[in-house]
Amino acid sequence: MTNRFIAPIESLTRDAHAIAAGDVTRRSHITSQDEAGTLARAFNHMADTIVERSSALDTSRELLRQAQTLDALGSFAGGIAHDLNNYLSSIMGLTEMALAEIPADSSARDDLLGVLSSAERAADLTRQILVFSRRQVVEPQQLDVNDVIRGISRMVMRLLGERITFESSLPELAGSVRADRGQLEQVVVNLAANARDAMPQGGDFRLSTQRVQVVPYDPLHAGVAPGDFVMICAADTGVGIAEAVQARMFEPFYSTKARGRGTGLGLALAYGMVQ
Repeated sequence: MTNRFIAPIESLTRDAHAIAAGDVTRRSHITSQDEAGTLARAFNHMADTIVERSSALDTSRELLRQAQTLDALGSFAGGIAHDLNNYLSSIMGLTEMALAEIPADSSARDDLLGVLSSAERAADLTRQILVFSRRQVVEPQQLDVNDVIRGISRMVMRLLGERITFESSLPELAGSVRADRGQLEQVVVNLAANARDAMPQGGDFRLSTQRVQVVPYDPLHAGVAPGDFVMICAADTGVGIAEAVQARMFEPFYSTKARGRGTGLGLALAYGMVQ
């Protein structure tokens, strides 16, 4: 009779030591309906809860690590872009002064125009980096999200090309947000550009809006504070995103495109603007 009570306790003790040592798959196999069985079932439930909370903690740590990485990269890139923008402004100004002084038939004129064109493209890139690092001056205002999307629909269709069909679903009750119009438009354009590159043979691209109420611990909107939001959803029939790429898709300058095709800032910019 003593062994009948002691053996289950010893078994549970070994199971507890195994979990403490890192074997999170360990569970008690005691199935009796007495006190020992009740204790074993409670032990197994506790072990399942530990695994779930540990997984959630790992996910939170990874999200925090990614956010810290993006923030550090944004600060670093923003500082460089700010200084570079000052140099580019000087280069462009001096080049324009030189163009105004040399004769129209001068052989150096084409070279100066090339310098000015390259400097303008570099300045555009620095503006994108400043947006990512949140150092660009923005003018937030109350915007109807549907109106913003309707206003750039033609541009989105031209961007997608003839092989891709563009559709939108914009219910009237979607609501408004306080944001910078230019940034909101650029988010949509960046999503459309990524969709286009994922469908080289053609397909469908769809934009939709929806009012969303996020509740505490909402698994569908991890990291978003509870409250009322407007969701902009972009969906396409492209090849999808590989799991390895998903982990890095918001990193600045990371790109799956061939060298010379894009800066790798599109989704990083979208991320920074939404934040």
